[in-house]
Amino acid sequence: MRRGEILGLKWSDISHNRRVITLALTKNGSSREVSLSGNPIRPLGVQG
Repeated sequence: MRRGEILGLKWSDISHNRRVITLALTKNGSSREVSLSGNPIRPLGVQG
């Protein structure tokens, strides 16, 4: 992920059930999904 994509994330972009982050505004203008491995949500303070 690019720095701008990370800084532009909203909680609604993260699907806990599907374990993906949806990036709506990428550099090339198309959306894409990034798979989450392990438990990356826990360091963000979200339990579940």
